[in-house]
Amino acid sequence: MAQFEANRAIAGWYAKRAAERDYPGLFLVMSDPVELLCREVLLASRQGDRGLLPGQIQGCGLGVMHGRARFFAQREDAFRDYLAEGRVFGSHGRELVAANSIRAGQYDDGCSRRLTEWVIRANLQVRGYGFKPYIAPACSSGALTILRILEGKWNYSSNYLGGVYFGGKNRTTERGIEWEALPLPELLFDRLKCAYQNLEKIL
Repeated sequence: MAQFEANRAIAGWYAKRAAERDYPGLFLVMSDPVELLCREVLLASRQGDRGLLPGQIQGCGLGVMHGRARFFAQREDAFRDYLAEGRVFGSHGRELVAANSIRAGQYDDGCSRRLTEWVIRANLQVRGYGFKPYIAPACSSGALTILRILEGKWNYSSNYLGGVYFGGKNRTTERGIEWEALPLPELLFDRLKCAYQNLEKIL
């Protein structure tokens, strides 16, 4: 939240300039906390009948969490399924949801919750070094994600979903954002619903 207060003024300034110029393109947010700043950009851009559309704004922060989940999956047999079938959802922060597999018969709730904690803890450990390393976020959530968005390829980013910016696998099409359609296991869906509701409360 300290980062939010520091970054909201900057994001809001650019949002207002974009609205004043009737900017028609994508507005990509990379600063933390990504999902809250996406919402701030949306609200700050509204000036009378002008403003960015919710679908113009995307948050790039989930890619590095996917990268960290893959890192652990390559080193721990318990998480191995993630490499082929795993997903991350939610936010770049505490409301992250990692799933070892999205297949009903393969999803392991305990294993997935453990992987989620490892990824979140790794994120906090990096911050705890006393400086913000830029290489992993700049590549995973930044350059690689932005290229995939612009190319219309599947990527991990946060998009507007019922009033909340929420992360998941999606791609940009001529008709707008296409979310990956998955028949999710019930336990996983319950976790996603809880994460969504927690983000909703924060907003």
